[in-house]
Amino acid sequence: VIPRVMNKVKGDQMPAAEKERLRSGRARPDWFRVPAPPPKESGSKYTKLKEGLRDLNLHTVCEEAQCPNIGECWSGGTGTIML
Repeated sequence: VIPRVMNKVKGDQMPAAEKERLRSGRARPDWFRVPAPPPKESGSKYTKLKEGLRDLNLHTVCEEAQCPNIGECWSGGTGTIML
């Protein structure tokens, strides 16, 4: 099976979102959507945290789980590691 790449498609038009809308009869509210992480060159807390973790050769639970909220947590300076 070859995965299908969906370029230039809005989040609410993705198959999973469409399926959920049909199942529940409603779309996710606007507040449910989380902003993407800032760009590398921004010098934000997100970037500093990511660089610090790389320097220590650490990987977070957020990254391994591919958490969609990673930008929100890391922008606040929080990263979770498992020992």
